[in-house]
Amino acid sequence: MKPLHHLIFSSIMALIWYLITFNPLTTLVFWLSAIFIDLDHLLDYFIFYPKEIFKPLFFLRERLSYFMSCKYYKKKTYVILHSLELVIALFIIAILLKNQILLAISLGFLFHLFLDFIGNIYIKGSVKNLPFYFLSYRIANKFEVKKLLNRDKF
Repeated sequence: MKPLHHLIFSSIMALIWYLITFNPLTTLVFWLSAIFIDLDHLLDYFIFYPKEIFKPLFFLRERLSYFMSCKYYKKKTYVILHSLELVIALFIIAILLKNQILLAISLGFLFHLFLDFIGNIYIKGSVKNLPFYFLSYRIANKFEVKKLLNRDKF
């Protein structure tokens, strides 16, 4: 799913979160985690293009457009934070510790993955199947793009 769509839907869900919890801090944490989970794409990009880190104008339109397209995924895709195992672990820890911040982070991540699931599997078809969102599945497939993604759908 495109970043703009994540921003819009996460903002709507954060508003709903606030109307349920009346907690501005956990609302902000939910909203930020639902959006900034995508920072792991940046890590992947710099793995493939390490020299880009040192270019001060990385976010020029042409580079940013290429980055947002995810076409840089040639052979491998890691996206470490896009992991249902991570979400489940964070959720369990949040419940055990009765920590509202961790709960907001885990549910923000889960909401993001839900949007990705809808957008990348059902609408766009760029991800081959639901197990992609399990880190263990990506590890078992050696993070190989040809096994995990439909390159022609980008």
